[in-house]
Amino acid sequence: VLEKKFEKLFRDFEIKNLIATLEGFSWEKMLFYAINKISPNTRVIGYQFATLTNHQVINSKLVKKIFKPDIIWTSGKINNVKLNREHKNVKIVGTDRVSKLKKTNNKKKKINFLILPEGITHEMNMILKFSLNCARNFPKFNFIWRFHPSINKRIFLKKIIKETMPRNIIISDNKLLKDISNCSLFFYRGSTAAITALQSGLYPIYINLNKMINIDPLFGFKSWKKVINSQSEFNYFVKNEMKKILNLNFKRKKGQEFSRNYFMELNSKSIYKSLSI
Repeated sequence: VLEKKFEKLFRDFEIKNLIATLEGFSWEKMLFYAINKISPNTRVIGYQFATLTNHQVINSKLVKKIFKPDIIWTSGKINNVKLNREHKNVKIVGTDRVSKLKKTNNKKKKINFLILPEGITHEMNMILKFSLNCARNFPKFNFIWRFHPSINKRIFLKKIIKETMPRNIIISDNKLLKDISNCSLFFYRGSTAAITALQSGLYPIYINLNKMINIDPLFGFKSWKKVINSQSEFNYFVKNEMKKILNLNFKRKKGQEFSRNYFMELNSKSIYKSLSI
């Protein structure tokens, strides 16, 4: 049905360039299929501007050519390498998601954990409930809950919180960089905000909880990151490892370098060049 609607739309126009998102959604494949079928001379561009996990079909050889764009724009060097393994025409154009925040290593600053859930109900339940237990176990640390923009936080909180919240759980209404500037570490799973947080020098903690499928957007980065599978692992980390890890500035810089290659500055020249070929 969706494909037919796209075809009807494209028949009414002479399209030189078509630019669409490229995040692996089925509607994107139907869009590319329809334009390639109706208007084979149209230059089709897919902009891959978010993260890629290790299991996404976006870069799979199983997808036929007619379902793909002619050119892929991507946000940085990391995904450029992944996509070039199976696509011939990949261009780095960058993104506006690059962090401008200069993170300082203030040893006297109180340690706060920034919690970055996705906008998916079961993912939010998992990471928020885990961080809630962490907050109860470590009342001297703040755990800042930052909700995805698509979520009505008040309604969601009423559904999952059946008891009194500890005082060290903070529900944020701030902008992302403001929250990042107040934190030293962050919990995440599939959130794109993990890249921005790492760019700013926060320590990444991937909440895996023994899940079989890894959705970590930082799966290619190993040297300064913790994967947590249980509450006891987190307890051990805080008591025995955290202080030392936060003082490893040379590893922090490696994390920032990795994430700055993931999200690079938007390059208008690369965009114009792709459109004028």
